[in-house]
Amino acid sequence: KDTEGLLAKRDARIKQLDREIAEVSEALKRTKAELAEVRKSLSADLAAKEAMLEKQKAALEARMAELQKTRAALEELDRIKAEMARQKELNDRLTRQFQKMISAGQLKLVNRRGKLVIQLQSKILFPSGKAEFTREGEATLLELAAILKSIDQHFQVAGHTDNIPIKSRRYADNWALSGHRATTVARLLHKAGVPGHRLSAAGFGEFDPVGSNETEEGQAENRRIEITLLPSIPQPK
Repeated sequence: KDTEGLLAKRDARIKQLDREIAEVSEALKRTKAELAEVRKSLSADLAAKEAMLEKQKAALEARMAELQKTRAALEELDRIKAEMARQKELNDRLTRQFQKMISAGQLKLVNRRGKLVIQLQSKILFPSGKAEFTREGEATLLELAAILKSIDQHFQVAGHTDNIPIKSRRYADNWALSGHRATTVARLLHKAGVPGHRLSAAGFGEFDPVGSNETEEGQAENRRIEITLLPSIPQPK
């Protein structure tokens, strides 16, 4: 509702700006014509008037630039509104498509920092301290990939852990484990049909928690894989 109200005000403001731009443009034409006449026969008085007209011309050009910038900013609201509608449609669509997996507790759809995120608990995907899939984990990701490959969007696969230091010869720390898990998931999604150019992988270790590491429940929440749908707001031309 706030956006619709803002868009209505924007439309009225755009009309006002168009009128002001036309008026400034006409004034600028007159000033340029007068300035051309002044330059034909310079005298002391005309030189002073020329300086004044140059100043007036500069002020009008600055005002024109300001009005055009304001108009462009208002038009940007259209692009933002379109992206918001697209994101809502995508969220609704994924909620429907993932409903079975959500109900089964295999994944969650959340919004983090303005981005749509698919969260999967590590205990479903991997044995503790490892990056090889469990049978259930592989089946879950293959089911997930069947949906993701139909979505024309880029995905960042991110691995996360709790803050308990890992004790493993294979992994130096939680960063290494989370990064390996993320690339393992990305490779399986690619193998299952998600285009590789739309996938990236990152390991966050224990440094991006969603729960408190002071409790077992919070630690369990932090041990996760997140697949973030990266936004694609159109850039101004």
